[in-house]
Amino acid sequence: MFVVNSEAKTELAAHDFDLICVNLYPSWYSDCGDLDAIAPALERVLSGFWEKYKKPIIISEFGADAVAGMHSEYPLMWSEDTRSKCSSAF
Repeated sequence: MFVVNSEAKTELAAHDFDLICVNLYPSWYSDCGDLDAIAPALERVLSGFWEKYKKPIIISEFGADAVAGMHSEYPLMWSEDTRSKCSSAF
């Protein structure tokens, strides 16, 4: 089993494994807050791995993260209540 957080075009080691697990965080680390970007990102990453390796693929992680306990009255990236367009506290 090989776990990766990248795309097939840059991946060089997955060919040595029987199963590819992909960690995906669409609309979080890129295209932040753009919900319309999620489906195309999933399609690009998953079809890229399938076309390159023709091996089973599992989405092993999906979603976003936050700084525990961080809250904001306004949309702010990394807050637990985020609905932002990449405003960053850092």
